[in-house]
Amino acid sequence: LADRYVNVEIPKPKDKELDTLLREDLEGLSDELGYAYSTVPGAYRCTFTFPRHTNEQMVNRSVTVLRSTIKVLYSMIDDLLEMKRSDAKERLEEVVYSVQMAEINLDRIYTNALNVHWDLPNTEPAGHFLMSQACERAHDEIEDLVYSSIELMELLSCCIEDDDVLELLYEEMISVWRSSIGKALNRIEYVLDALDMDEDESVRRCLTVIREHRSDKQNRSSIQDKSISELASKIEALSQRSTQGGGIKLFARKECIGSIELLFGMNQSASRLGGLTKILATKLLYVINSSL
Repeated sequence: LADRYVNVEIPKPKDKELDTLLREDLEGLSDELGYAYSTVPGAYRCTFTFPRHTNEQMVNRSVTVLRSTIKVLYSMIDDLLEMKRSDAKERLEEVVYSVQMAEINLDRIYTNALNVHWDLPNTEPAGHFLMSQACERAHDEIEDLVYSSIELMELLSCCIEDDDVLELLYEEMISVWRSSIGKALNRIEYVLDALDMDEDESVRRCLTVIREHRSDKQNRSSIQDKSISELASKIEALSQRSTQGGGIKLFARKECIGSIELLFGMNQSASRLGGLTKILATKLLYVINSSL
């Protein structure tokens, strides 16, 4: 139970010259690939050992990846404020690549956490695994957000630069990132920071997040709900004062309909991030109570 291991057994060749070459390769690769090389009757054995981790360690690794991605997103938001619409797509492509690489790492961590959770005997509280799961799901939402953003920029970049409607949609994308998405990211960080604090402060933070989430849900007062109504008001105001193309007909274009749909979808992802933050806070409270 101390280690996990996989044995790869290679049958010994009947040809002596090939057998000698195989031995040399296996001996040389053992240092490079880190496996233990040995012989068994009729075969050469390569033992790949994977140290056993606890899901508390998996949580720490998940949190590290998620924090790193959030830092990248904050940097992107600052850059977008100073960029023209024509330059934003390239910056977002860099972010997409960074998020994709982080997602691969987080998927590996989540798979390891799943293996640890189902190992017997399972003596760990389930809360650690559920926290890793929440981190992975939060990163999935972030991945959807950056994919939607790059798709939106593709719609906006294929049109003329002096289009008031498309400029509004670009500015609204920045606004969604700064307000709706930014607020969701702030709340996640608020909970993640609680992992490094003393027990009393961790409990206080978790209860604060849970109370705020319940209040927003009951009163429909979240920043995501406000973002939807504000965007609708801006579109209506611009269509009424526009004299080109018959006002509201401006928004019937393919790129406008697609962009508005993506903006609403990004806002919904931010709302789901808020729900995952509440889950993180709840499971952290569970872990704290389980250790008492």
